[in-house]
Amino acid sequence: MKELLLILLQIGFITFLFNYSFYSVVDRWKVKYLNVFEIFSINIIFFINILLFLSLMNLNINSIFFTMLLISFFCIFRNYKKTNIKKDIYYIFFFIVITFLISIDLASTLNLGWDVKYFYYQKTLNFYQNNSLSNLANLIIPDYPHVGALVWSLFWKYPFNYSEYFGRIAYILIYLSSIFTFFYSLKIKHLIKITLIFLTIIVTYNYSLISGLQEVLVFSLVLIASKFAYYLFTEKNDTNKLNFIYFILLITNAACWVKNEALIFLMILNFSLIVFCQIDNQLKLKLFFGSMIIVAARLIFFIFFDTNFVDSQGFNSSEILVNFNFSKIINDLKIILFYYFVYLTQLPIYLIFIPLIISIFIYEKKNYQIKKFILLFTILNFLFLIVAFLFAFEDVMWQVRSGLKRFMFETTGFYLLPILHMLSNKKFKK
Repeated sequence: MKELLLILLQIGFITFLFNYSFYSVVDRWKVKYLNVFEIFSINIIFFINILLFLSLMNLNINSIFFTMLLISFFCIFRNYKKTNIKKDIYYIFFFIVITFLISIDLASTLNLGWDVKYFYYQKTLNFYQNNSLSNLANLIIPDYPHVGALVWSLFWKYPFNYSEYFGRIAYILIYLSSIFTFFYSLKIKHLIKITLIFLTIIVTYNYSLISGLQEVLVFSLVLIASKFAYYLFTEKNDTNKLNFIYFILLITNAACWVKNEALIFLMILNFSLIVFCQIDNQLKLKLFFGSMIIVAARLIFFIFFDTNFVDSQGFNSSEILVNFNFSKIINDLKIILFYYFVYLTQLPIYLIFIPLIISIFIYEKKNYQIKKFILLFTILNFLFLIVAFLFAFEDVMWQVRSGLKRFMFETTGFYLLPILHMLSNKKFKK
């Protein structure tokens, strides 16, 4: 009973810190029609970016925590009169109940993924033991992104310092927030909306998501970015469009400090927006240059921690030329494609996406740009997955069987866009 109470208190504390980030006091960035879950997700994005900034200043976990706490209290002081959640109370209750149930599942099966044990848990311990970012140079693969581990260690240590899995409850909140954010604004019957949220959780959730693996954070950030990208196609106000671009850039920055491939996923999304979203050229330039700044910052961090970072990731340009074998590449390509289609059947969102996107192209004659946007992202994402595994210089079969499904899962949230589009389109509502 004591542990269940502590879990509830931990959920409340993490929600408190997430919900009062810097965004709450920047009135000029607010888009008035954003709902409670969208604002919560934006707060999470700001929280992660502020956490990242503080870690790059080489502060230890204690200094970071008290800084975040001060920011939260300042935001409460500025915004306590503006909080109004009465109309959302039933959904918030549903959100808390699902969070609590998944947290119980987490507590009952304490297990860490293989990658977690050897990479991310070491980084988590580094911060938990009050070491700063610079100490990562003493760990295995120091240039691996560290923000997910930083979030884990922060909520492991604070406020109760009870068990490591308390830090992973933050992953559950981020995961559920992204799903609620994606569907909550739909103007449909409440029962249908709750069913969509519940079904998305059922088809995406398994324990490995909260075993310390970072894929769940990438999935969540891609899902939120996809929702805001959709708003760019429907929004008429240029100021609001600019705000959504800022939000997407902040998500891009947060994601690339969670997992390396997340940077590519978000770059693909941003590029697809630049090509097909009908926004002002100045806004496209801001999205482009903002993306390039994020890429440059991430590369600088790589080089700072490991001058041989390319080789440390298993990539060697000379090895490509010396060991180039066309027949092997064809054979590896067959392996990748075979397992790609196998894993399609194991990720239900893909099976839903394929017929939906076909029906949109056949039956909907308008909104060409958003259809092109979805199609371009799909093609580029597929090509990236192929190239990423085709040139892995360990056994390709092993790489594909151990990692391809996880790679595919990270962007599954994007493929919910046809559902959002169809339910938002009056023609499909009839």
